[in-house]
This record gives sequence, structure tokens and C-alpha cells, in this order.
Amino acid sequence: MKVGILTMHRVIHFGSVLQAYALQQTLFKIGIDNEIIDYIYPNYKHKNIPLLKLIIGKVKIFIYKCIKGDKNTEANKIKYFIYNKLICSKRKYTLPLMLKYFCPKYDIYLTGSDQVWNTDYLKGDTSFFFSFIKDKKAKKISYASSFGKFTFTGIEAKKWLANLDSYNAISVRETKAAQIIKNIKNIESEIVLDPTLLLDKNDWIEFAKKCINLDEDKYILVYVLTYAWNPFPYAENLIKHYESELGYKIKVLEPQSLFEKNPNWEYINNISPEEFISLFTNASLVITTSFHGTAFSINIETPFYSIINDTNKDNDDRISSLLKITGLLDRGIVNNSEFPKFSAPEFTNSTKRLNIEREKSISFLKTNCIV
Repeated sequence: MKVGILTMHRVIHFGSVLQAYALQQTLFKIGIDNEIIDYIYPNYKHKNIPLLKLIIGKVKIFIYKCIKGDKNTEANKIKYFIYNKLICSKRKYTLPLMLKYFCPKYDIYLTGSDQVWNTDYLKGDTSFFFSFIKDKKAKKISYASSFGKFTFTGIEAKKWLANLDSYNAISVRETKAAQIIKNIKNIESEIVLDPTLLLDKNDWIEFAKKCINLDEDKYILVYVLTYAWNPFPYAENLIKHYESELGYKIKVLEPQSLFEKNPNWEYINNISPEEFISLFTNASLVITTSFHGTAFSINIETPFYSIINDTNKDNDDRISSLLKITGLLDRGIVNNSEFPKFSAPEFTNSTKRLNIEREKSISFLKTNCIV
């Protein structure tokens, strides 16, 4: 019996590759053989670029790299992780049509996780709903699938979610996702943990063990992303506030161009997924706008503050949903609100709650990933 996982595992982003790794490793730990269906996302379908133009562009990039060399070390380290740490199908599927014409065969098809149903990202591609599978009896499961944002309404929303009709069991990552499915399809779905939370603190410490430096001075790790919304200038002012209050060094992970270059701050690029986790393990405080930045802080029990969008334009509730589940709503700071005086959270209760949810989530996988 073998499970085929379809997820966004090739996005050059720490959260994407680590959620894929964690889900695969968890399935192995509970005795379920599996591999990731090597669907190359994103591809031309998601970029609104004509295929010929895309091919010409890739050829130009290849020639440039041959002449100049590829200096994007971080991308190379993540790609190395994908090729060496993830177990993927032998065939690569570079287009949605390839999935249809060379349909991979598994006993169970598992969607998940991350923003695999984000309508903004998919550009109409229904592959992550396993729409390419012709066998109507094929068993389809969703684990912790997320919409991120859901931009379809009315007839379009019903049409999009009609793809769920063929699923045997559905679990999602956020409360809002469950509400969307209930309201539009009248289907009940279970709320489960993001795959990175299926592995516990000790698992991640072991994962990053070779990179951990216990003699490191105290520092604030900044992991502020801007692809979903712009938290500046508030985020930078918040960082400076806690820098002044605590007197810790500042380490900025994946620095954004909107940061004022502060000569006293350390800007970190070109790291591996293992080094990424080690930074959270060693930090005295994490300031983040990232869902996975929040998830790893909670799981590893590192003090943190998550900046939450204060506008109504974004219906993304990923961070708030996780904070509510773990009883850590006070660690969310709404954008443009007053800066709270620093306090270290008591993780005893949140870890207990996380362990209970972890058991439920693993139970979902055990129950549904067996033929």
C-alpha cells in the first residue's frame, strides 16, 4: 500500500519544503509508505506567461548560469534539500496535462499541505484537487489543505469547490477554510495541524543538531515577509523597540528591501533548511509575520510575537487560527497597535494543547491513509 502526496514541495521557500518533509516523515513514522508526486509548481500555467516565452526565458537563464555561475546559494541549498531529503516520484510532471496523460498510480492520493487550494496562486489549475485522476473509485484524502485567501464567490466558488465532491475525507488547516467548505458545499471537514507541527520539538532539534551553536549571544530573530501584505514601517519600529528594551542583537532572516539597513543588524541569506531551524532554536525572541515562523516558534518553545494584518482586505486567518488552537492569542500583535512590554510566554499549556492536537492529526492520517 502506497500513498502519493501532492503538495507545493518545490517552491523555493523554507515553509513549503519543510511542511512537505514533515508530512512525509510523519507518514513513514506511523508505518505508511509514501512518496511525493513530483509536480513542478509553479509552472507556466501559474505565471500567465506564454509557453514559448517561458522556454526562451529558461534557456537564457541556463546560458547565464553557465557563463556567470549560479550565485544564489540559498536557492541551491533548498534545491539540494529537495533532491536529497524528499522522496519523490521518478517521473517529473512539469505541466498539468502531464498529470492527466501520465497519471501516477497509488493506493491513496493525499493532498496537503500548505496553500494548495489558494485561488490566487493556482490560476485555475485544479491539479491539487486530483482532477486528473480518471478512476472514480480512487481514494482521495486532504490533509491540512489551506486556501490562504479565497477570492472566488458565488457560482465561481461553487464550481471551484465542486472538486471536493470526489474526496473520501477532508481536513484543513484553518477554521476559515472549514467554514468556507461548510458554507459553500455543506461538507464537514476536520481541522488539523500544519505538517511541521506533526514533528515535535525534539524532532526539529535533532533535525538541526549539526547547525546549533549553544554559545551564541542572545538575539532577536526577525522573519518578516511581505509577499502577502506590507507590515512596514510598523514592523521595523517594533523590532527597534524590542532591540532597545532587551538589548539583544538583531538577526534578520531573508531581509526585505523595505528594511532600513542598520549597521548593527546582521542580515542572513544563503542558509539551508537545517540552518533555518537552528536560528529558531537558538533565538531569545522571534518577531515574524510568517505562519511557519509562528509555527516553529510555538513548537520549539521560543518566545515570539507575530504581527497580524489589521485590514479587512485579507481573509487569511492562518496565524490567528494557530494562536487560538494553542492558547497563545496574546502573542499576536495587530499591525499599527501599541507595542506591548516584552514578556516570555509560558509554553506549558500551549505544548499540552499542541500535543493533544498532534495526536488528533496523526489519528486522522492513520484512519484515512489505510486502504
